[in-house]
Amino acid sequence: MHTPLLYPRMYDDVECPCLFKLNDRYYLLGSIREDIKVRYWFSDDLRGEYHSFHSDVLLPQGNYAARVVKDNGHWLLYNFYFMDGRVNSKRVLPPPKQLDTDTHGRLVLTSFYRWETMTIHTMNQSELIPVRALLNNPTASMEIDDQEWRLQSRSGYELFCFNSTSTSYIWEGRLTVEGLGKCGLFCDVDQDGNGYFIPFDVVNGLVKIRTWGCNPDNMKEDFIFKDLQSNLFIVPADRSFHFKLIRYGNYFELSLDGVIRLTLIDYTFSAPLLGLYSASSRILLSESTLKSLPHPVLSTPARNLSNKKSTIKRF
Repeated sequence: MHTPLLYPRMYDDVECPCLFKLNDRYYLLGSIREDIKVRYWFSDDLRGEYHSFHSDVLLPQGNYAARVVKDNGHWLLYNFYFMDGRVNSKRVLPPPKQLDTDTHGRLVLTSFYRWETMTIHTMNQSELIPVRALLNNPTASMEIDDQEWRLQSRSGYELFCFNSTSTSYIWEGRLTVEGLGKCGLFCDVDQDGNGYFIPFDVVNGLVKIRTWGCNPDNMKEDFIFKDLQSNLFIVPADRSFHFKLIRYGNYFELSLDGVIRLTLIDYTFSAPLLGLYSASSRILLSESTLKSLPHPVLSTPARNLSNKKSTIKRF
């Protein structure tokens, strides 16, 4: 008879526990039904007791039932993604993430090492032009050269976009934010500005992904505006950070300075434009590349609110 490893007390249940040792420390994973997140605890001894860091969320909302396996010396994390943010909704299996620890022993998630081996073609930043302002905001301006894009909109939004050569890709680069206005990334945007938007709050260290566009199915509520997922991130003092956005079928993954902050699946939009947006901010893009990935294996078509074909995939 052994004492409990953990006294969680607060939750309806800690489901799908997973216990493993990584870098000389033991970690206990558990899925929480109340907010559909994967949390973790740590101990120096297998039998506990287990403790929390100041942030114990390993996978943001919608991710559940995490399991750890080892592959060619890499610790991989697999889990289900629950559509619509409900525990009884449809479950989809996303690609895995890699597990590591930082200097304090906190778990961090990084991109699956096999993504790079899947790359078909790489375009450097100089090959991504032409860049255009989609909304034609008269207060917006851009300076585009081979190494840097300087973008700003003094009043209201502007979307600075270019065409993706593939529906599945890895887009990465260094984003530097000046001023106090709004800014972020977008992808799968059509000519009317409907798509996925990823705003960065560089004051409070918050990143989100949302669907934003018109709703042709309901003229009395002629818009789609839904936050799909959010997470915290550490903002460097110079407000300059590296991002990596992976779009693979209906899978999204966003890393900031090498750590995964958003990971989810959604079927709402599918369109060729991606880029950066500004609202009273000045942003600088550098060191950017766009890597084409092969198309995933697709199955049953899903309903798409933007009237574009969307599919459910198997990984």
